[in-house]
Amino acid sequence: MKPKLSIIVPIYNVEEFLEECINSILIQEFKDYELILVDDGSPDGCGKICDDYAAKDSRIKVIHKTNGGLSSARNAGIEVAAGRYLSFIDSDDFVSVDYFEKNMQYLVDHPEVDMLVAQVCYYDKLKSTTQYQHANLLDNKTQVLEYLFSVDYIASAWINIYHSNIFRGVRFPEGRIYEDGYILPQIADRAEKVYVSDQGIYYYRKRENSITSSRLHATSYRHHLDSYHRIIEYAINKGISKKIYCHYVFYYSHILFNAVRDYNMQEYEGYIKFWNSYPFSLFDAVWAKSIKSSVQFLLLKITGFKVLSKLFGS
Repeated sequence: MKPKLSIIVPIYNVEEFLEECINSILIQEFKDYELILVDDGSPDGCGKICDDYAAKDSRIKVIHKTNGGLSSARNAGIEVAAGRYLSFIDSDDFVSVDYFEKNMQYLVDHPEVDMLVAQVCYYDKLKSTTQYQHANLLDNKTQVLEYLFSVDYIASAWINIYHSNIFRGVRFPEGRIYEDGYILPQIADRAEKVYVSDQGIYYYRKRENSITSSRLHATSYRHHLDSYHRIIEYAINKGISKKIYCHYVFYYSHILFNAVRDYNMQEYEGYIKFWNSYPFSLFDAVWAKSIKSSVQFLLLKITGFKVLSKLFGS
């Protein structure tokens, strides 16, 4: 009999945290799952840890593959997944003991729901912050789109439990970062009903040398910009609210500003053309999250990137 849930854990160089991650899944009150451990060519002892766990529990499948990155590992897991629902857990994170029990019960009781969004705790040894949610069923397309592209939603695969139909014909883009944002328009197209859950907690481990806390490589900037461009184009085509559209234009502006500052204008000319083509007025700066963002955006609109590249370019 096929399991109700396939839990996919992509693994690379996390020997220090892997057992905590796996153990948090194995002690779940919910038992009707398969656990797919994808060893993405990890150079440490992760592969052996995976095999040792699989030898003790028949629900565990292990895939050993050549390193291909996060998207490649997730995709390898999707290919062999047999469950009606899919969950992705990063191998340095872990989940509360009740994470799957009530959430999966809700999905089983409401088969029309395509996607469940869980609660998250940003965890480290010194300080942790939990984002609690009120239970809410979004049962029409307008509500779903407004939520999935709002600041209230974390565009990360690990925060969701998906019906497997969502990933029919959809895979994570390999060789990219910000892969979850890149496929967000495709996920949004397929999700007709979304449940925001107030049960269980996903513990996202905050670690040093995070990509969000350091200067990005020129290619990484392009990957971020590609993802935001896809989202902005989708928002325009679907008529998503002005506030949400502006939110993503501000993000795009900020990343592009940093890219031009860290490298040069010529490197990102195509992205600047996209930015100039977005329908936007100076008055839309009122939607910025802070005065600093608003001022930065106004300066970009008034002076353009040519001036900024001379001031901040390498």
